[in-house]
Amino acid sequence: MSQKTLSPPKHEGETMSSQEEKAILLVEDEAVFESVRSRENVRKNSDKSVASQSAPLSRVSVREGYMETRGKENEEERSALRILMLMDVEGAEAAQHELRKSDIAFAAEVVHTRESFLKGLQEFSPDMVLADYSLPAFTGLAALATVRTQTFDIPFIFLTDAVGEGLAVELLKKGATDCVLRTRLGWLPAAVERAIVERDERRERVRVENELKLLEREIRQEQKMEALVTLSGGIAHDFNNILAAIIGFTELVADHVEKGSRDEGHLRRVMEAAMRGRELVRKLLAFSQKTAQEKKPLLLSTIVEETAKILTATTPTTISVRVKTVSEWGPIVGDPAQIRQILVNLWTNAVYAMREKGGVLDVELSDFSVSPSRDSHGMEPGLYVKLVVRDTGIGIEPDIIHRIFDPFFTTKKVGEGTGLGLSLVHGIVKQSNGYLTVESEPGTGSTFTVYLPARER
Repeated sequence: MSQKTLSPPKHEGETMSSQEEKAILLVEDEAVFESVRSRENVRKNSDKSVASQSAPLSRVSVREGYMETRGKENEEERSALRILMLMDVEGAEAAQHELRKSDIAFAAEVVHTRESFLKGLQEFSPDMVLADYSLPAFTGLAALATVRTQTFDIPFIFLTDAVGEGLAVELLKKGATDCVLRTRLGWLPAAVERAIVERDERRERVRVENELKLLEREIRQEQKMEALVTLSGGIAHDFNNILAAIIGFTELVADHVEKGSRDEGHLRRVMEAAMRGRELVRKLLAFSQKTAQEKKPLLLSTIVEETAKILTATTPTTISVRVKTVSEWGPIVGDPAQIRQILVNLWTNAVYAMREKGGVLDVELSDFSVSPSRDSHGMEPGLYVKLVVRDTGIGIEPDIIHRIFDPFFTTKKVGEGTGLGLSLVHGIVKQSNGYLTVESEPGTGSTFTVYLPARER
């Protein structure tokens, strides 16, 4: 029986897409079509189970249109390529036979219906789908649409009796990774390996692109912070000089004013406003890092317990406070005043979030370690002391959560906040070579987690 492969047209100036080139290789002559149609009719009349022959993953069972191939050992199965096969038993056996010949380690799950296919996607977590284009109960095209609409980033390969150039291009445009003719099942292992390589390359590109976007955002944030730090430091010093004059002359005038008079009350309000300004200057200077720092080894549990006692006394009774500390790996290195400032600011924010309805404020201190093999989300391997401040308040809206550490950003009313509290926390944690995360859901509450490097005892 003759077979032929059509060559691309060679008209001058014409070019072909990779999808069109791939599709053209799949076109066969009419003699092959008739032979395959005949074989398909025979196969459709047979629904008997076919036992696996020398399968490296040992056991094949067929039940209710659901065939599972399982390995002898769980570890072997985890390392094998998981393939979800949407086809009849005979087609699955033929495909597995070709894959075994190429020494591809795989675990296969074969399904026949839409329900079993959806179940396989969720429970089997396949690395790849091999689908019969013309399976009666649930077509490969419907399966492809299901996979792509559910955003499964897995290769999808069609096994088909015959396909024209136009149909092949259409399948590839709809998201198919490749198409392999049944008469050329020997091509399947290469198609599988190529699809996995393409998938890994695509995922790597996405990972790198995401890292670049994150890096660009961090660089922009650093540049903005540097500009604000310089501006804040200059403003704070100039403003402090102005406040010194206001406070000094107010005190002088107060000495010559009758006690209890209306003028004394006015001067008292001037002094109160000046003192609020001085507190703002202190925060600006801390933000611009122009205040002296006394870094030394200290136990975070001691600071947390002492600070929590003071803050609990000023917290509304509608808020239940729970403080839990466990043994620490060892001391951290930092400025006690700055470390205390972290808890004060996070505590104050939590109380503000629960000011109307009350709630529960949890403060937890525990050990945390990051190993080199662990997915650490960018954290350096090592030992950390983990401080968690959790509230059941109003939460943070998703569209502003990425801005909460920006200097002067606040959702509080005018006069209720400066917008420097969380930016100070962020700056202190960064100075301490630590990490800060936030999780929040509107109406449920927020959780701030601080990781500070610890020294072993």
